[in-house]
Amino acid sequence: MKQENKVFVVDDNDDFRSSVAWMLRGGGYRTVEFVDGEKAITALRLAEKSDLFRSCLLLDVRMPRMSGIEFHELLNQAHIRIPIVYMTGHADVPLAVEAMKKGAVTLLEKPLQPEQLTKAIESAINSSIASNSNLFHSDVDDADCGEFMTKLNLLTPRERDVLNGMVEGQVNKMIAVSLDISVRTVEVHRARLMKKLGIRTASEAVKLVFLCQMKR
Repeated sequence: MKQENKVFVVDDNDDFRSSVAWMLRGGGYRTVEFVDGEKAITALRLAEKSDLFRSCLLLDVRMPRMSGIEFHELLNQAHIRIPIVYMTGHADVPLAVEAMKKGAVTLLEKPLQPEQLTKAIESAINSSIASNSNLFHSDVDDADCGEFMTKLNLLTPRERDVLNGMVEGQVNKMIAVSLDISVRTVEVHRARLMKKLGIRTASEAVKLVFLCQMKR
C-alpha cells in the first residue's frame, strides 16, 4: 500500500523541500528530508536494506555543497541501490544526459506538476520493489515509447544527426562543428525535430531516447 512507501527528499531550498514533503505526505507517502547531499549520504550509508525497500530518492541537481550528480556518484560507489528522480529548475541537455547515464529513473523540471511527480515516484518505487528482477520501470510506458519511436521515423536524416548530438550532450555549437553546418542551421533542425516529436525541451527528448532504448 502507498502508506508503506518512503520518499527521501534532498533539496537545499527549505521552503521548496518542505512544500514537496507536505504534498507527498498528503498523498500517503512517508518522507525523510535532507538539506544537502552530505547529510543524506551519511544517513543512507547507515540505513538497513529494509529501510530502502519500497522507497525512492527525490534529488535536486544544483546544490551548493554537493551537486545531485556528485551525490549520485557517491551512492553508486557505495553500492547504495535506491531509484532516483532528479529535480531541476535549469534543465539542459548535458545535465539530462549525465542524469540518465547514472541511472536516474527520470528528470523533472521545476515547478513540479503533482500528477507528473506522483507518476515518477510510483515508477521509481516500482523499480525499488523489482530491484532483484530484470524488470525495468520508468515514467515512460510501452505505449509512450511506441508513439515516440513512430515520431522518430518522421525525422529527416539531418534532424536525426542533430538529435544524436543532443543525446551525446553536445551543445548547438559542437553539433554544428561536427556536422559542418552553421549554428543557425542546427537551431532550425532542432526546433523542427522537437515539434515533430511533440516535446517542449531538449532534456525531455534526451530522457525519452534513453528510456525507450532501455525498453527495446
